[in-house]
Amino acid sequence: MQPDLFLPQCLHAHYLAAAHAGRQGLPWIFTMHSDDPDYWCVAEALTPEAHGGSSVCVSQFLAQQLRQRLPVTNPQVIPCGITLPTAQVRFSDQPFRVVYSGRMVDRQKCIHQVVHSLIHACRASSQIEAHLIGDGHARSSCEQLVHQAGLDDRIHFHGRVPPEQVQPLLQRSQAILLMSEFDGLPVALLEAMASGVVPVVRTIDSGIPELVHHERTGLLVPNDPSTAAAALTRLVHDPDLWQHCSSSARALGSAHYSADYCLGLWLALIEQHHTRPRPHFPLTSDGLRRALPLADRRFQSQYPTRPSPWSRLHPRRIVGRLRRIVRLP
Repeated sequence: MQPDLFLPQCLHAHYLAAAHAGRQGLPWIFTMHSDDPDYWCVAEALTPEAHGGSSVCVSQFLAQQLRQRLPVTNPQVIPCGITLPTAQVRFSDQPFRVVYSGRMVDRQKCIHQVVHSLIHACRASSQIEAHLIGDGHARSSCEQLVHQAGLDDRIHFHGRVPPEQVQPLLQRSQAILLMSEFDGLPVALLEAMASGVVPVVRTIDSGIPELVHHERTGLLVPNDPSTAAAALTRLVHDPDLWQHCSSSARALGSAHYSADYCLGLWLALIEQHHTRPRPHFPLTSDGLRRALPLADRRFQSQYPTRPSPWSRLHPRRIVGRLRRIVRLP
């Protein structure tokens, strides 16, 4: 294939192969999507700039953290761009629809906190209806919680939804609820805000405060389901606050997070790498095992949440598979 640039994503095997190829002159880009421990594992064990690569972060917060922890790193900030919808959602309190969009897991997404918040909100206001988009190992237990609360007719689980069907669901919603314990710059949040859906989100150190300014583009809440529910009911009974946050959220998304704008940033970065001398092909796997930080226990985990097939392999077999990645036909 003899590529000009390697863009590894999410899997540790890809990053390990990229670092080894980078030492031989193949430029690569490490994209940090959140402050998930898996990303920090890669950043610290395979510092891209020390292995022929460079770094991109999806938020200013992540870029600042990366500079502080790895002084040799100077990442560029490129958010995940979104397609801007033509229509803006309208206020409705018959019903007032709250949406969640994301993986149904407790690690990072705290999905049980989301469901408890929605149960509190539905009990506090008969006007609230909830729709959850996504799937994951915690879905069945969340459905059981809703069933036990007697709210099956008001809290709906849609499972995995094709991308083209997400936007119509957002267009029928008035608020989006996220209770993540850590995050980067959630695409689901960007898509919702660009439609004018008002975010109610947990206050955390992440890129989220770059999007959600309290009582301006949304509402920030602590890690407490009853407080999150109170914020949702506040929006139900204060159409003026909802309208102000809705319009401001849409304006922010349109100005700084469009797909065209972010694509331009990526193309400029790729062009910078294209000017570098090409490596000598084929790349060699010599010294691969000695160069890999396989003793780092964090490489036994796996993003996003499924058990890694790599974590069950002996280091020698991992090296064998990585050699085949490096020696692509």
